[in-house]
Amino acid sequence: MRIDPTVGVAPNIGVDHEITPNWLLNLDAKWILRQPDVSVNSSFIRARADISPFVVGASMQYRF
Repeated sequence: MRIDPTVGVAPNIGVDHEITPNWLLNLDAKWILRQPDVSVNSSFIRARADISPFVVGASMQYRF
């Protein structure tokens, strides 16, 4: 199986919140949209894959 590289779109939304002057909280969400070409058996079978994961992230930051 071969998956060709492709370029996609990734809409992103997030927020940074200062809890105290030194501590920060970061939350974000991304929806990654890609449609790479896929081939099996040296291109005998060709298809297009819909890869659209929804990714959520959070982090704590310390500023000194």
